[in-house]
Amino acid sequence: MKIFTPFVNQLAVVCLAFFMSLLQANSQSIVTSLGASGGWYSDDTRTSAGTDLVGVQRTLYGKPGQVPTTADDIAIDQQLQFVGGPAGSTGGGTVKIIAPTGNPGKSTLGAVNLAGFAPASDLTGGSFTAEYRWYMEPNPTSRTVAFRLGIQSAQWAASQTSFTAIRSGEQTWDLILVNVMAGAVPNAWNTVNVDKDNGLWYLYGQAGNGNWVGIAGSAPPGGSTQKTLADWASDPTWGTILFGAGAKITNVQFGLGSYQQQCNAYVDYLQTTLLNSGNAINFAAPVRVYSDMAETMLVGGYSTIQAAIDNATTLSGYFIRVDAGTYNENVLINKNDLDDPLYGRQGRDNNPGNVRRRQQRYGGHSRRYQRGDAGPVGSGLYHHRLRRHRRNRGRGSVPAGRTHRYYHRGQRNTGGRRPRPVGQLQRRH
Repeated sequence: MKIFTPFVNQLAVVCLAFFMSLLQANSQSIVTSLGASGGWYSDDTRTSAGTDLVGVQRTLYGKPGQVPTTADDIAIDQQLQFVGGPAGSTGGGTVKIIAPTGNPGKSTLGAVNLAGFAPASDLTGGSFTAEYRWYMEPNPTSRTVAFRLGIQSAQWAASQTSFTAIRSGEQTWDLILVNVMAGAVPNAWNTVNVDKDNGLWYLYGQAGNGNWVGIAGSAPPGGSTQKTLADWASDPTWGTILFGAGAKITNVQFGLGSYQQQCNAYVDYLQTTLLNSGNAINFAAPVRVYSDMAETMLVGGYSTIQAAIDNATTLSGYFIRVDAGTYNENVLINKNDLDDPLYGRQGRDNNPGNVRRRQQRYGGHSRRYQRGDAGPVGSGLYHHRLRRHRRNRGRGSVPAGRTHRYYHRGQRNTGGRRPRPVGQLQRRH
């Protein structure tokens, strides 16, 4: 990332004071990217031609035998995006699930725990609940996002005999329950609540697994049958296989496809007894604006740093949090007399209006900046002079939620001097 400010005249002078702080992870209650930082990964994601995408960072359980590539990471990011909209999201954005053109295409994100998030019997014992909120954006067709629960059944060992999964993620379960909301409204937010008696579920097996005929007498019914969880528990063929001794829930997913092309779905949050101790998991944009440093007063979420800076709702005194990640953008900031905080050395090039930083993946290095010795100015906000507090030159990645950057919009202290020209906010690629 490169940050710089060319000089232009403006009537109002605003400075942005930069600093970083390291905080403890928030129990993964906010997920802003795929990978280890949030615990959600690309699962069965395919191109419009049906080619499996297996990334180095974005995929946890890829297609067996397929070598992960960074090119697939990039392709996954085109189909599963963390964005600021649509308007009305509750946690500062959403995860945008894009159904590519072409019926073989598929976009899926999921969380996996091979030890089991819970026994499968919890789904029918009365304790299970799940609520999720999502937005349908036809492009141009209307499709409904799927909420899926992957299960290692009571017949897990028998079902995997002489079988190797042929899709990413399918080696983590042998049966999967799929909830598809009825009556979803296009171009609107839809809220879904399911438990053992509410919500209908399809039952699918792993692609290409023929073992079920010998185990259960037939293959899972797939898209031909929908039942409540309670009714599946009473099913004479599948009830004990799904919820019997040893069966466990290992995979929780959202997705579009296959055969759901040309639609976008935005998932706002998921709250379920299976994850995060029952607390809500918000899918959000990686750049969020708060009116307070404690992050209790959310203003908005954005996909880019520049969008957060430029937005009219980002007022003086607000904080812009930038989560760990790679931001391929040039950020231009209105400010003056900023003593090169990103390098931590005053007068680097004798140009106080110029702040530069090369493109960097936040998380490879962590830096913390705090307010300068001159103390607060103006309305009591942070002074524009910053000094380097800490630098970690380690090459390893930083754990989830522990590295981010704050941009604090404060008041410039002119000291009675005539203001210097400041930079015009704009974005360059």
